[in-house]
Amino acid sequence: MPEPETIKIETDVAVIMRDGVTLHADVYRPDGPGPFPVILERTPYDKSTPGTMIMLDPIKAAKRGYAMVIQDTRGRYTSEGEFYCFRDDINDGYDTVEWLGTQPWSDGKVGTMGDSYAGSDQAALATMDPPHLSTMIVAVGASNYYHSSMRQNGTVEQRFLIYAFRMATTSKEAEADPGLKAALLEAFEQHMGEYIEHYPLREGSTVLSRIPSYEKWAIDIQTHGEYDDYWKQRGYAISKYYDEHADVPTLYLGGWYDS
Repeated sequence: MPEPETIKIETDVAVIMRDGVTLHADVYRPDGPGPFPVILERTPYDKSTPGTMIMLDPIKAAKRGYAMVIQDTRGRYTSEGEFYCFRDDINDGYDTVEWLGTQPWSDGKVGTMGDSYAGSDQAALATMDPPHLSTMIVAVGASNYYHSSMRQNGTVEQRFLIYAFRMATTSKEAEADPGLKAALLEAFEQHMGEYIEHYPLREGSTVLSRIPSYEKWAIDIQTHGEYDDYWKQRGYAISKYYDEHADVPTLYLGGWYDS
């Protein structure tokens, strides 16, 4: 495929979810009518900094004839809604894939990619078998959050408590309130050891309580000790829904130090 002479970049493209919440994406594509195959990555780590967390350079992808789309997940950076870790990625991911598959510049084939969180959110949406999903590259993504991610066969991975504080430091709430951001950074950088030492985290006991959805998630993963309905929800228990999972060519990448 010959490389296009120019590319087109659209920032903060609105994609409306089934519940009316608007998520925003940046679109990099050849400057022409298309149609083009689409590559999607959904990330909580800021779509506007693709040189850090994004798996593939979007400029290079566009120059190779692809439409590459990077979307901020719900409640993160430019996207609306409340962030509750991993909960909404199943429906939001499905809706985004289907929206991309029907755009005039899309050829109807949407591939997904990403690692860590961006690997797990692919696995979640794939359990819904979106018709326009054509392939996936899932790197260090979870198959079951109870058995091998947030918990390991039931035992809490305390790194996810640290992760809750880490994510809170870049939350929309923290960005809107410098005092809150400073307090969260202090907690994350100076007090994580004592929080882990005095495990479990209790409601209202730390600055995380000032962002209720972040605190609720951190407490929920501690207090649901059995493999109950919380862990069996479709977006968390991917392995429970393998019979319904999209049957598309997929590359899985693993590692020692992630889920």
